[in-house]
Amino acid sequence: MDHRHRSPLIGITAGDEAGVGPEVIIKTLAQKKIGRARFLIYGSRKVFETTAAALKIELPVRPVETLQLVDRRTRVQLMDCPRVQIKKIT
Repeated sequence: MDHRHRSPLIGITAGDEAGVGPEVIIKTLAQKKIGRARFLIYGSRKVFETTAAALKIELPVRPVETLQLVDRRTRVQLMDCPRVQIKKIT
C-alpha cells in the first residue's frame, strides 16, 4: 500500500477542562488553513460540545471509543476522556 498520499493523524490532548485548551483546539480546527491532516482529540466530549456551542462554531467531530475505530477519511475525531475522579485513584 502506498502511504505517501495518506493524511497524517495528529493526536491532541485537551488539557484542563476549565482551561483554554478546548477553546483553542476548536478555533484552530475550524480554520480552513489546516490542510489535509486528520486530528484525534483526547478530551471530554461534553466539554467540547458545550464550548463549540458557546463559541457558535460548528465543528463536525466524530466520536470514537478505541484507536481501532479511528476513520481514515474523517477530519476531526474525539476520544471521550471524561474527567477522572481523584477520589477513585487514591
